[in-house]
Amino acid sequence: MRSKNKRSREPVELHEETIQRHLEGEITIGLYAIKPENQCCKWVAIDADYKDSTEDLLKLEWQLGRDGIQPGLEMSRRGGHLWIFFAEPLLARYCLIYIYEVALRLGVPVTGQLREGIEIFPR
Repeated sequence: MRSKNKRSREPVELHEETIQRHLEGEITIGLYAIKPENQCCKWVAIDADYKDSTEDLLKLEWQLGRDGIQPGLEMSRRGGHLWIFFAEPLLARYCLIYIYEVALRLGVPVTGQLREGIEIFPR
């Protein structure tokens, strides 16, 4: 699927200038992780922005490291993100199941109907 301007619906190229404008806060870029043709993804993001979320992100980072995965930790205003990038596309469903399982083992809450916790992307 090609990128489109939200207002005009015109195609937009993702190039250095567009990324720079995003980093400067002028525009927002929304990227979709799952390729529809094969339901695979090349990255997973874990978003945490609740009380004590930094502690949970550090627990996840530690456990992922023990599992041989080197996530990138990015702090934000309200919490942070863990980014995991893959050399080859993996089935998004398996990635999601794995992160849920790690969170469950560590007692890290996952966002639910009436519950604050981590959000996992892709969904």
